[in-house]
Amino acid sequence: MIIRMSLLILLATSIQLANAQALEKYMMANPQQLSEMTDTLPFVCPWSEGTWLNAEYYGAARSFKTKLSIIHFASFDNVASRQSIAALTKLQTTYPTLNIVLVHHPKFNYPATALEVEHEMGKLRSPLPIFQEDGGAFAKCNKVEIAPLTLFLTPGGKILERTDGAIELHYIEAAYRRMLPTYESLIALNKEPFYPRTALNRVKRPILREPFGLAANNEEGFLFVSDRGGNRIIAITPSGDMIYNMGNGRAGFADGEMRSAEFDNPTGLAYDSKNNVLYVADSRNHRIRKVDLAQKTVTTILGDGRPGAKQQLKVIGTKGSINYPTYLHYQDNILTISMAGTAEIWVCDVRTQVAEQLAGKGDGSFGDGDLADAAISGPAGIATDKLGAFYFIDAQGSALRTMDSRKITTILGKGPDEFGYADGRKEKVKFQYPLGLCEHDNHWYVADSYNHTIRKVQPYRQMAETFAGKGTHGFKNGNRLQALFRTPTDVAVIGNDLFVADAGNGAIRKINLTTSMVTGIKLYNFEEIGYGAGEMIFDARDCDDILIAPGENIIKYKIDLGSAYTFDVQGFSNVAISSVDQDNEIIEDQMRSGEFTVLINGRNEGWRSSFSFDFQLFFAEAEAPEKQYTRGVSFVQNFTIDPNAPNNQQRTIYFDPDSE
Repeated sequence: MIIRMSLLILLATSIQLANAQALEKYMMANPQQLSEMTDTLPFVCPWSEGTWLNAEYYGAARSFKTKLSIIHFASFDNVASRQSIAALTKLQTTYPTLNIVLVHHPKFNYPATALEVEHEMGKLRSPLPIFQEDGGAFAKCNKVEIAPLTLFLTPGGKILERTDGAIELHYIEAAYRRMLPTYESLIALNKEPFYPRTALNRVKRPILREPFGLAANNEEGFLFVSDRGGNRIIAITPSGDMIYNMGNGRAGFADGEMRSAEFDNPTGLAYDSKNNVLYVADSRNHRIRKVDLAQKTVTTILGDGRPGAKQQLKVIGTKGSINYPTYLHYQDNILTISMAGTAEIWVCDVRTQVAEQLAGKGDGSFGDGDLADAAISGPAGIATDKLGAFYFIDAQGSALRTMDSRKITTILGKGPDEFGYADGRKEKVKFQYPLGLCEHDNHWYVADSYNHTIRKVQPYRQMAETFAGKGTHGFKNGNRLQALFRTPTDVAVIGNDLFVADAGNGAIRKINLTTSMVTGIKLYNFEEIGYGAGEMIFDARDCDDILIAPGENIIKYKIDLGSAYTFDVQGFSNVAISSVDQDNEIIEDQMRSGEFTVLINGRNEGWRSSFSFDFQLFFAEAEAPEKQYTRGVSFVQNFTIDPNAPNNQQRTIYFDPDSE
């Protein structure tokens, strides 16, 4: 068995490296060799009709003639594509003279419109330009059938290499570091840096960037929430009081004290009530993390941070690699893991930290049968019923499936090519990229993400019905069948309430199972979320000049958000002053309600000065206070001495959070 495992690992690793190092032959070439090797390569197809998004400055094919370029055909539901987008974003930041673009190549019916694609790009926090083509002609011409697929291009647009699946940043970066000087000796490369002048930098952002996974502490009655886009996990009561904050908000990896630890896109959660421990699928770190809530510490129990190969069979602790874990289930010291990166299901004994592959071929296909032969397209939510029967969601297969000690059986859904939205029995039922799953009172609730609904399933009767939502995305409370959600990702029950991770709205929703009413949860006591969030991108706006008197001046400012928004006093709204005159200072800060007071020392007549206010604002919608946002803004204020000006003034700054 050990020899067989070693051979499998060696073979899988060799395949992975061969794919990742496809550009290696060009790395070693001198200028003449490189020119000869690329002379007969095919050109990338011309751009078709479509819209450039996340790139208002960008012109089609503008830089392809004079830069090394990368085109990534992206699908937001695919974990390999999400990993590639993250890697390409880092690559673009490191090498701003590269030309990197995305082409949206969806599998499902969502996202479809330009606004929907922009919304998904905002959750990814990627400044890369993305092309939304009409009809798919560009993809077809370039022989792209299934995303993700990446094209590596010469200056001029010849295709150096095609790579399926996730790209490895380390190897791609090494290739371009070697090739750039060689191409510079051949042609005059365009060295204009990449400027992320994107509309996404000028929008409000939800406090919870992308609430993704849920886990219930039924004994104490509170809920754990993973914020995938915010790189943290919080715990809240049903009334919204935040009682735990795990992670400092920066994307990275660091064990240690709970609040200063770092995660990278945490997703699934599982709670061990006996030992007061929370397990976290730290997806983009390719690790399983353990949060000891009594000691308030974070440790790593599985994975070394590198993406593991498929069909590894066994990994022990942090001495081996796993690949993009997403959803978790805990019972009796056994952690069951949806290993989305390799389309497998694993189990890990948390006492020994020994993890073994349980099911899935690792090739993303779909099929029932014995555990060794059954195939899983995209494992997601996992749950068991009161009798111990084991169920899981196959997201890419748009199916609900069950697994026992011998085989996998599909309950509802027909596989990757049969998705949509339909209630009913057996073959009539259709899901579209479902994700989260939980059981309550002999019924199953499914977060049917791309249908923007919560579905209710009776597995023994093979029936499904819409429990909440209308099949279109939006935000609306009220009766469950009239309510609106946007890409819900998980569900959990505490008492008589069903909680929903409403990821696309950046909100936690609650459905009372008796009254059928949907409400939103407004967060309280969450000021720690304001720290370490980073990435507050300021947008400069000029205020009118102010006439001030010589000597000390007291100016009281109030920020007016209009009638649609109110300041969220629970958040950490703050203001910083930047000025060449060191004696200008903020002497009173009531930014939680949008007010602050500044002391300015005026000089002699004719003296002029200016300084900037850098704000981090926390606010909520007046009509839906559970929709909470943050935004960074910078105002520039000019001052001129006038002997007739008053020493005490009040000023109002009008700011529309929805403005650009």
